[in-house]
Amino acid sequence: MKLVTWYIRGLNKIPIQKEVKRFIRSNKISMIALLEHKINKKKAIQIIRKITTGWDWLANYEHSSKRRIWLLWDANEIECLELGKSSQFTHTAVHIKSMNMRFDFTAVYGLHTLEDRRYLWRDLADINIRQQGPWLIMGDYNAIRSGEDRPIENPVQELEVRDFNSFIDDNALVEMRTNGRNFTWTNGHTYNKIDRALANAEWMLKMLYLEVWVMDPGCSDHSPLNVSFEDNEEKVPKPFKFLNHLAEHKDFLALVSGAWQGSNEDNTMKDVWKRLKRVKQAMKELNNTEYNAVGDKIK
Repeated sequence: MKLVTWYIRGLNKIPIQKEVKRFIRSNKISMIALLEHKINKKKAIQIIRKITTGWDWLANYEHSSKRRIWLLWDANEIECLELGKSSQFTHTAVHIKSMNMRFDFTAVYGLHTLEDRRYLWRDLADINIRQQGPWLIMGDYNAIRSGEDRPIENPVQELEVRDFNSFIDDNALVEMRTNGRNFTWTNGHTYNKIDRALANAEWMLKMLYLEVWVMDPGCSDHSPLNVSFEDNEEKVPKPFKFLNHLAEHKDFLALVSGAWQGSNEDNTMKDVWKRLKRVKQAMKELNNTEYNAVGDKIK
């Protein structure tokens, strides 16, 4: 089961509708928040039926005439109850049926001005006061946290990041670790990280899902954010992949030689299999010991 937020324009155009439908199907997405489209309410049902046949949905039309959020989900897999919404978010209680997992989910689209976003921080802080259980807040905040989120444009001013960082700190939220692309928006010349996922302490303590995948943007200038929920019973071992950098390690040949020794099955294929299995385990241990989290070390 995958939960995605995606800022995308042009949903009134048939090619974009087809691309979104293909994206949902090919990635096996069960719940998606689509942000910033400008489809009026009368056309919404028609388009939603095209891109997600038979799904349930809610939107924030009564709070916003322009900045719209659609939240769509497959009712065969998910139960979703509306808890609140505004012009900048929808707040829901989610139940993943197959995993009997429950949490609250807020899809965010922050407005462009500092003043407008202060209403967003205030409303989310009010939710946090009442919040019980795991809470995931994900989407386009239209805000950055530091100069690393916007490395090319004008230097980041303290005023730009102060409110957002204060909101996160004051409410004891944590930004979830990302994989994939480093930036979530680009116009081809500049790059920003304005889409992100935040979680509360209950989520960090009780949920196994602590990473968000920044996907390829496809037909949008924003990258979709994806949190994948996997049933542990369905997990299978990952295939072994030999990484070329292992061969550059000073102990590589000695480890291979040591792992290859110690078994004698009269040169049968069973003997070869056992030797290769020991070499594979030695390479896994070398990679985990020397190269694990190398991206974080570089940063």
